[in-house]
Amino acid sequence: EVPISPPIPDEDAVLLCEKGNDEEVLDLLRQDKVSINAQDKEGTSLLHVCVKLQRHKSTAYLLDKGANIACADCYGKTPFFEACRYGDCATVSNMLERMTGDERREQILHRYAFGGTVVHEAAARGHAGVIDLLSSVRESLDFANDEGHTPLHLACMKGRISCMRVLLRHATPNMADEEGRTPLMLLSEIRGLPESELKEGQRALIEAGAAVAAQDKAGRTALHHAATQASADAVSTLLDAGADPNTSDNVGRGPLLVAIRHRSAAIPLLLGAGAFISEEIASVAPHYLYKRAALRIVNKRKQCLVHTVLMARHPRVGRDSPFHSLPNDLLLLLF
Repeated sequence: EVPISPPIPDEDAVLLCEKGNDEEVLDLLRQDKVSINAQDKEGTSLLHVCVKLQRHKSTAYLLDKGANIACADCYGKTPFFEACRYGDCATVSNMLERMTGDERREQILHRYAFGGTVVHEAAARGHAGVIDLLSSVRESLDFANDEGHTPLHLACMKGRISCMRVLLRHATPNMADEEGRTPLMLLSEIRGLPESELKEGQRALIEAGAAVAAQDKAGRTALHHAATQASADAVSTLLDAGADPNTSDNVGRGPLLVAIRHRSAAIPLLLGAGAFISEEIASVAPHYLYKRAALRIVNKRKQCLVHTVLMARHPRVGRDSPFHSLPNDLLLLLF
């Protein structure tokens, strides 16, 4: 008589799977020595592990055998969440096909510990294919996480242009977060995004109806947000779309002052678009721009101009100061 080996503890089976021995675990499943929904002490199931490790054959086998798609670990994350998180379109599609209509909607709208949904996670990580699959279940993807951000907000914050294009078919481009910021504002202030992608994203939002003149709770427009960047790429697109360079925020600061404080390359663009030189600009511009201007001095005339501007550094400078007497085209010599 052949002795029957005892069943494998759930935790050992999950650990074996985490080490990449999923084929061995499947053999144990076929011998009924492991539960199909085995979980370790943290609630991680075999299906969780196979999805994370992108073991498509093992994942498909577990799903065929009825593994629980909605079982949550100690962090509240389900295998369906992990599939969306890792951008596994094949597994997401397979799981959606096995759910009823109510189960699909529940999985998409379920809020996880971080305050968002699977759509938020896919948008933040740039998985446009997953978002496309999820949008087939729910037409509107305008729901916000605990911070007031919709998936479109997150896609813009992270510079996920492909996701943004998919979401624009199912979301409102002017929805504001808790601080009143729209997707266009969030995209315009992002740093490190290639110029072509940044401009493509801005144009897509504007074509979809994003309001260029919208202001957040601090009174800042998308142009204010764009002026915080070192480059002029975001500012140029907004100016071409009709953004007003003289709109002030709640404390009276315009995009030009923001650009000066951040030493942005967009200063000449804003001046060329007719940005007004306020008294505050007259007082702070020399302080922020002296080093930048000094690098561009090539003759005595420009050197004298810089000294003239430096005379306006006093905070109580009035409209009669030398700085206010400088026309915009002459001021451009500083940049």
